[in-house]
Amino acid sequence: MTIFIPAAGKQFSTWWCNLTNFNLVYFPGKNKHLNRSRGLISLLIGCLLLMGVPSHSRSSNSHLSDSKLSNSASSNSTSSNSVLSNNVSSSNISPNNASSSNASLPRTRSGGPVTLEFQDAPVSVILQALADYRQLNLITTTGVGGNLSLRLIEVPWEQALAIILRMGRLKAEREGTVMMVFTEQEIQERQQRTKQQAAPEALANLTLALQYANAEQVADSLDPLQGGLLSPLGSVVADKRTNTLLIRDTPASLALLKNWLIEMDLPLQQVQLSAHIVTISSEDLQELGVRWGMGEGKGNTALRINDFNVNLPLPNSAASVGFHVARIGGRLLELELSALEQENQVDIIASPRLITSHQQTASIKQGSDIPYTVSRGKKEAAAIEFKEAVLGMEVTPKILRNGKIILDLKISQNMPGITIKRGESEMLLIDKQEIKTQVTVNDGETIVLGGIFQQKKRQSVNKVPLLADIPLLGAMFRQDTQQQSRRELVIFITPKLISA
Repeated sequence: MTIFIPAAGKQFSTWWCNLTNFNLVYFPGKNKHLNRSRGLISLLIGCLLLMGVPSHSRSSNSHLSDSKLSNSASSNSTSSNSVLSNNVSSSNISPNNASSSNASLPRTRSGGPVTLEFQDAPVSVILQALADYRQLNLITTTGVGGNLSLRLIEVPWEQALAIILRMGRLKAEREGTVMMVFTEQEIQERQQRTKQQAAPEALANLTLALQYANAEQVADSLDPLQGGLLSPLGSVVADKRTNTLLIRDTPASLALLKNWLIEMDLPLQQVQLSAHIVTISSEDLQELGVRWGMGEGKGNTALRINDFNVNLPLPNSAASVGFHVARIGGRLLELELSALEQENQVDIIASPRLITSHQQTASIKQGSDIPYTVSRGKKEAAAIEFKEAVLGMEVTPKILRNGKIILDLKISQNMPGITIKRGESEMLLIDKQEIKTQVTVNDGETIVLGGIFQQKKRQSVNKVPLLADIPLLGAMFRQDTQQQSRRELVIFITPKLISA
């Protein structure tokens, strides 16, 4: 209840209103006598009203000040002449005035209605405004995000919170004065983990000895962190000595794992690689049916040539590389090479035979280690080191379902070069040629790799003793000959599938 009294009775009226819990509004006046009269009249009217007001009204008015909320800066200036009812409590919360209105909020809040108005505001900001209204501590996870636009007028605080949580697909939990907000997915994952920990499914053991597959590699593929078939409760241990897997998991997961491992534990198909490393002249090579860069021969249906040439010239004239690939099918290659060797037309350096599995690398080297001296200082003795001067070949087959074979080939030729002297130390240079390629062949088809040329110069002198040493006339009794040969290093590779 509000009583208007003049300023003349301000001192007594203030004491009286504080005693009776009435609101006081006084107004100044110029006529002091008139103001005193009005003050006495107002005092009498107040006494009469006081006698007629029930006791419960006075007690309810004593708590009226706790339900007052400052709406905004503009509304506070005109609220002095307003009367706030006992059952209505409003608050206008926005991003701009949320912090300022929080300063005037009382320590405890009732469940009164609130007014919210936000335009494309982050959800975390809206939740923080609601938490500040109730003076709660707010904790949000990293998944809480997104913006909302809303306008709620005179809505209960609990309903406003429920609407915001539903629009943002969020869940809230409260512990004392702390409100924690999670996403629905985080709540579900946490409930699932809690459920599994509270009532874990009975685990069983499975011991499986692998015959062909590698146990350690299979164990890594079963890891659930890498997308394996094990459940979050499962574990696997690989015994390298016996190539055995020790698996512990739920019965349902073990049944799936057992079927999968039986299907995967199969022998890999093997490939036999027959290679012939020879040096041969270009003319003799053509007799074998190899034409670098030519098309398929018409007269010989068994001959197939692949047009694939890569020329890699070297600065050293003694050796050069021009890489060529050709195919020969249906030929008795070993017999022809043996016949040419007997006629001194071909030199067979090596004829290795290798057996390897699917996607397993097989390699061979032919050559020697060349020693050279290295001086490490005046006080230290010279050391001897070695460098390889070899012809190396690495082959990795990949077997296709249609019977074809993909060969990843790496051919390297290392030859000793010149020796460089620096002070007391010597450094040996190695002339290195390396080629990598990939070809697809049929079972039993021969691949020919060529293009590594070696040039040799030979000088010989035939003379008559004593007479050949006579000046001027000695040339009549001496014969000087120079021979230069150019031979090509050729590698024949024939892959054949071997049944497991």
